[in-house]
Amino acid sequence: MIEIPRADLAQIQDQFAASLLSEMMPHNSSLVENGRDIGVRIETYRANLRAIWHQALSNSHPVLRTLIGAGYFEYLSHQYGLQYPSESGDLHWFGQHFHLYLASIEDLQQYPYLSDMAALEWGVHRAYYASHLAPLSLATFLTESGEHAQERVLVLHPALTLFQSNFACAAIWLAHQEVDVAPLDRPIDSPSFSLIYRTAWQVEVVEIGRASFLALQAIDAGKNLEQAFEIALAAEPDMDISRLIQDWFSKACFSHCLNN
Repeated sequence: MIEIPRADLAQIQDQFAASLLSEMMPHNSSLVENGRDIGVRIETYRANLRAIWHQALSNSHPVLRTLIGAGYFEYLSHQYGLQYPSESGDLHWFGQHFHLYLASIEDLQQYPYLSDMAALEWGVHRAYYASHLAPLSLATFLTESGEHAQERVLVLHPALTLFQSNFACAAIWLAHQEVDVAPLDRPIDSPSFSLIYRTAWQVEVVEIGRASFLALQAIDAGKNLEQAFEIALAAEPDMDISRLIQDWFSKACFSHCLNN
C-alpha cells in the first residue's frame, strides 16, 4: 500500500472538491493516475452530483418545476448548485436559497412571482421536516393561563411558516395539488397572506386575512396576546377575536407559551 503524505492528500482532496464545482480540471492538477488525466472519471462524479442537485430540488419544489418546465428546471438546478453548494450532508436543506437564486436570474425578471413560489414551496418542505412537537391545544392553554391568558406570549410551532407575497402564490400552489389544474380565479399579482402548517404529518397551505397575519407576525416578534389582538383590530375593526383564536389553535399554530 502506498502511503500518501497528509499534506499531499489534503491537496488532492481540495482539488477533487474544486473540480466537481468547475467545468474543467484545475490547472496543474495532481489528479492523475499512472500519468493519465482522470478528467473522464471526474466528469462522471460531476454528472452524479448534478443529478443529486436536480432530484433534491425536484423533491422540494415540484410545483415550481411544473411551472418552469422540466428542462429549464434541470438547468437551473445545476447552476444553483454551482453558486450555492450544499452546506450540509442533509440534502433536505439544499434548496433553502433557491428563491434568492431565482430572484437574481435576469431571464426570470419578467416572472417575479417564481421566486416567491420557490419561497412558498420551501416553507412547505420545511414544515414537513420540522421538529415533531405536539402543538399546544386551546383547552390546555386556557386551563394553564386562566385569567392571565391575554398576558401570555405564545410561541409559534416550528412547523409553521407565515408567508406573504405580492402574488397569488398560495392559490397557484393549491391549484397544482389537484389532478386537473384549475385556472387561477384572480389576477396573478393579487397580494396574499398565507399559513403553512402541519397536522398529523400532512402539510397544509391556507390563505388568511391580513389582520390575522399581522397579529401572528406580532406574536412571532414577542408580543403577547392582548397586543396581537390590538393589531388585528386596528387592521380589521370588526374582527371576531374569539373565532380568530380558535382558528389559530385549530391550525396547530403554537408549541407552547411564555409568561410575559
